[in-house]
Amino acid sequence: MPRRFTCIALFVLSLSLFAQAPTVPYAQFFGPDFDNIRVDHAYLNRDLLIRKVNFRNMRLIVFDQSGNTDTVLQLKDGVHKWKEKGGEADEAKIEEVDYLTPADATGAEYAVVLLHWRSVAGGADTDGYAQVFRLTDHDLRVTQQLRWNEQFETKDKYTFDAATKTLIARSAHYLPGDAHCCISAMDVYTLQWNGSAFVQKAVTTELSDYGKKEGKQLPH
Repeated sequence: MPRRFTCIALFVLSLSLFAQAPTVPYAQFFGPDFDNIRVDHAYLNRDLLIRKVNFRNMRLIVFDQSGNTDTVLQLKDGVHKWKEKGGEADEAKIEEVDYLTPADATGAEYAVVLLHWRSVAGGADTDGYAQVFRLTDHDLRVTQQLRWNEQFETKDKYTFDAATKTLIARSAHYLPGDAHCCISAMDVYTLQWNGSAFVQKAVTTELSDYGKKEGKQLPH
């Protein structure tokens, strides 16, 4: 199964094209590892309510940085596992499903599916994903995908506040001198639900747990 892995800075058209970008320098050949893209993929669906959609047992489409289909994950109880060369198992797992519209809402209903994807191909790597789904008159579509690099030490790779509908995603930030295994910092993206999509409101850079233990400092 193909697996995209790159930390080379890519400038892609996305929802956050004009949003804030991290200002702390990166190690050479590394750059922001966070995607926020619009997509429009329809799923066959018979449900009238988004709370009836069985997200944990569906063929979930994962998109690349251009919004094209990258991989199809056949989920069972929220998990998809497969073997790479060498016999080690990759795993994608849904962590939570949150509903962005009230149960008695009329018109379009929205939900966000949050998952982790751990790959062992070419060295262990973990990405976080958030996908926004919209349901209108049996028409179920995924309309947005966020992705961030979770291959670093911190307590929470992401947090979602259901009351304020705020998503905070933490993505790896390689400082000069960092090895692939030992990432000293993280970019903290704050995104706010606006009724149809998550919009980036802020980004800051902080030391990771490893960076704090090693007494690192953020460069200017």
